[in-house]
Amino acid sequence: MATGEFEYSDLSSNFIHSSVLYATSAVLVFLLFLFLIFLVLMNVMNGLAVTDTQQVMEEATLYSLKSRLELIYLIEEMLLVSPYLQKVLRKIHLIIPPKNPFLFVKVNYPKKDKRILYGARNEEFCKLDNDSAHILKSYRLNLISEKEERERSNPVDECLSILQELRDMAAQNPRMLSPENLSPSSSRGRLS
Repeated sequence: MATGEFEYSDLSSNFIHSSVLYATSAVLVFLLFLFLIFLVLMNVMNGLAVTDTQQVMEEATLYSLKSRLELIYLIEEMLLVSPYLQKVLRKIHLIIPPKNPFLFVKVNYPKKDKRILYGARNEEFCKLDNDSAHILKSYRLNLISEKEERERSNPVDECLSILQELRDMAAQNPRMLSPENLSPSSSRGRLS
């Protein structure tokens, strides 16, 4: 059992010389304890399994899509790079190019099954299921946010670049830093 070494035989040996009410209540409390602990343990284990399963399934789907893309890339690379295979493929003509090789993705389209279109008039729907499209979208958004974080410059770097610009301006115009230009009385006189 999941509750360990709890047995009724441990209780029955202690009840030989006790009252019937005491023995009955002890057995009822013991059985209640067994069932409640069993239910609590099973619910906790189910709760842990469900949360882990969702994350594992999302990662597995993403990994599956990545590995499919890598396989397609490797096959295309092998077929297109190898001169011997190109000669053989020209003679055999087993590979037919697609009519329209472009996919059109409407990420913010409300209907999930109509977000990826292909074909000559962009009317045919892609065969990606909703989960795959959702995982690809979340992965894409994560990549975009990581790129934006990398592109954001450090505030210290921004201050240093502004100070460098001021230094360059001061080097070009030495009169700008002269004492008469920096005094507060001279600036008031100019403004009025």
